[in-house]
Amino acid sequence: MTTPQNDALDTRSQERLALFLLIGQAFFFGVALGLLYVVGNTLFLVDYGAAVLPYVYIALGIFVSLLFYGLATLQKRWSLNTLSVLTLSLFMSGTFLAWWRLSQPDARWVSFALMLAFPLGAQIFFVIIGGLAGRLLDVRQMKRLFSRIVSGAAGGVICGGLLASPLLNQVNKPEHLLPFAGIGVAIALLLMLVSLGRF
Repeated sequence: MTTPQNDALDTRSQERLALFLLIGQAFFFGVALGLLYVVGNTLFLVDYGAAVLPYVYIALGIFVSLLFYGLATLQKRWSLNTLSVLTLSLFMSGTFLAWWRLSQPDARWVSFALMLAFPLGAQIFFVIIGGLAGRLLDVRQMKRLFSRIVSGAAGGVICGGLLASPLLNQVNKPEHLLPFAGIGVAIALLLMLVSLGRF
C-alpha cells in the first residue's frame, strides 16, 4: 500500500534520475562540441585563413534554415524519440567519418565542414534536449531545473576546451581529437537511450 509520503519520495527519486540523465547527455555532448570547436577552428585557419570566415557565416545561415526546415518536416513523420536518436547517431558517425576523411588526400573541405559542426550541433542538441526534457519533466520541474541542464552543456564545452591541449600533446595532430569528440557523442547517445527506455 502506497502512502502520500512514499509517492513523494518516489517522485523526487524519479526527478533526480531524470535530471542526472539529462545533465549527463548535455555534459558529454558539450565536451564533444568543445573538442570540435578546437579542431574545426585550428584546421580551418591553417587551410583557409581568416579571410574566408565570412563565407562560413553565410553557409551557416543557409544550413541553419535548411536544418530546421528538415527537422520540422521529419517531426511530422517520426516521433521525437526516433528523431533524437537518429540525429545523435548521424552526428556521432559524421565525427568519426571526418576523422577518417582527414587522413586522405584533398580533404581541406572537411575543415570547412567542421567549422559549421559546432554551431549546428549546439542548435540541434538544444532542440533535442529541450524536447526530451519536456517529456521527462513537468512544467514546474522544467522552470526549476532546465537551467541546470543548460549549465551541464556549458560545463561540457569548457571541459572539452580544457581537455584539448593535454590530449593534443598525446596525439600530436588536431584531427586526432575527433575520435574523443565521437566518444563524447556516443556517451550522450547512450544516456539518451537509457532515458527513453527508463521513462
